[in-house]
Amino acid sequence: MRPKRATHVLVDQVRITREGEIATIDHADPNLSGAHLTVGPQIASMSDADIVDLYNDILNSRWASLQAWDKTVGEEPPGEPQIDYHEKSG
Repeated sequence: MRPKRATHVLVDQVRITREGEIATIDHADPNLSGAHLTVGPQIASMSDADIVDLYNDILNSRWASLQAWDKTVGEEPPGEPQIDYHEKSG
């Protein structure tokens, strides 16, 4: 079964491991997907709660981006080509 999509978490709902500049977030519930975050050198001074806050901020940003995306589909007028040829893309 495919894991469910990422959800906001609390620090006591996940296990965080660090390897270099990468934080791995694994949920206690195996049905929820985890995440690998490339944090950078500041990871050394971050607590688990800071990493969870960063993870939740990323989820919030992704959601805001999806909400701002114009999903309007436009139809080409009758008689117009449905696909345009572009020399660079072939």
